[in-house]
Amino acid sequence: MPERIVTIITTQGAKKASSEFKGLGATVISLNQGFELLNKGIRAISAPIVSLISEGRRFGAQMSAVQAVTKSTGDQLVYSHMLDFLLQG
Repeated sequence: MPERIVTIITTQGAKKASSEFKGLGATVISLNQGFELLNKGIRAISAPIVSLISEGRRFGAQMSAVQAVTKSTGDQLVYSHMLDFLLQG
């Protein structure tokens, strides 16, 4: 008789544990989907920022080359560029 009680308790415990693990599995799947969506969002936001930084570095390198050739100061380059822009407009 005591063996039967232990078997019933063990079977009920196993069923409950199985049910809990199924629920946990669903939660983990949901979290994974949320993290994948977050990752896509971060990539979508960061791509233009990376592009802007890259373009800024290229522009800075080009301006350094112009400054070296013309022997101008940074302020002179900015003023000259602004004046050209205003005269074109």
